[in-house]
Amino acid sequence: MTKCFLGGVVLIAVNVALTIVSWTSTASFNTTFSELPEDSLYTNHITDLYKSANLEESGLNPAVFEKAPLDYRSR
Repeated sequence: MTKCFLGGVVLIAVNVALTIVSWTSTASFNTTFSELPEDSLYTNHITDLYKSANLEESGLNPAVFEKAPLDYRSR
């Protein structure tokens, strides 16, 4: 009798575990990245760095410099 009861408990536990593991969320994770607003702290910091290093005089495009601190390959 104990073997039958224990077997039933194990089967129920396995069934519940497989149900929980195979459950998928219906939530959508479509994350889109948008441009930073002009007044964000990051944008202001990058602009200040660009100006203080006189990179405009050297002909460096500000759009290129914005990508430098984040590493261009991480896009």
